[in-house]
Parts: sequence; C-alpha cells; structure tokens
Amino acid sequence: MKKLIVVCAMLFFSSGLNATTLETIVKAFAVPSNESYSANDWSSINGIQGINWNHKGFRETPSSSFTRSGKVNLGKLGLANITFSGVRAMVDAFNISIDNPMTPGEYKSLVTSLFPTSAHIKTIRDNCKDEGLSLSSGIYEVTLTDKKPVYIFVESSSGASGMEGTTSFDILLEPEDRWKCNP
Repeated sequence: MKKLIVVCAMLFFSSGLNATTLETIVKAFAVPSNESYSANDWSSINGIQGINWNHKGFRETPSSSFTRSGKVNLGKLGLANITFSGVRAMVDAFNISIDNPMTPGEYKSLVTSLFPTSAHIKTIRDNCKDEGLSLSSGIYEVTLTDKKPVYIFVESSSGASGMEGTTSFDILLEPEDRWKCNP
C-alpha cells in the first residue's frame, strides 16, 4: 500500500502541479477587513495558483448550492482534494481533505505552522469529550493581516477495518452550530 501511495505521489508531483499553501488559499477566500460585505464572489478563487480544477467554473450540485473542486499540492500537507462551496453569487466555505490521520494534540501546532507568524490564531475549542482517538476535532479562528477572520474546523478519522484515515479542514467565514460539543 505504501508503494502505491509513493508512486501516486510521484505521478502527481511530476504532473506539473506546483505546491501552494493554505495561507495563499485563505488570503484569496477571506473577506478584506475594510469591506462591509460578508463573502467574496467566485472570481476571488480563480487566481489561486497550484489548484488543478476538476472543471471550469462552479457547478450546481444536490449537496450544496454551488461547488468547484480540484486537487492541490499543499507542500508539507501533501496531496489534497479541495472543494469550494457557496451560492450563485458568492463562495462562503471550502474543504480540504488529506489522506493522513492526525491526533488532537497535533491540530493547533499544525494550523499554526500553515500560516505566517503575523497571523492571529485563536483556539475556539479542542477535542470534544465524546470524541476519541478514532474521530477527533478542533476549531480555530485565523485572522490574516487586512482580512476578516476565517474559522477552521479540523477533523480527523483514523479509518476503519484497515482503511487509511483522513484529516479534513472545513474553512468557513462564520463558525457553525454543528461544531459545538455534545454536553
């Protein structure tokens, strides 16, 4: 299995897809701090270098009003799937999924390492008491210079029955109630 992953990674990296950073993507997605609107239009993500889009423009889907997805090399995070979602006029969320399960203790240092030292990163909550090592999460508020905050929900699953686990990052302009821990 590891040989297959290495071969796939080599093919992906040799396909000419340049690495980008989560900071670069968040900068394009986040709303400027001096604006009164609450989300950018879809054109804000068009110029992000390093995303190999699955299709040109956004698509209407049953699960979300509109989406645009692709693959991206996120440097130290590696190969990732990325999906932006929103309504016809604006993009208000994106998800990044990587095939690498992480433990709750790694989340804050991971999120911190993905942004410059000038970014303000605040922990909203760590792992919930009802979560274990096989499924865990954490929420962080990230504010970049001259941008309104974005909220990152990190969730990791160790997989089941010998399957590889994943870590996903839901990045939104506002935190969601579903992210709260059960009492």
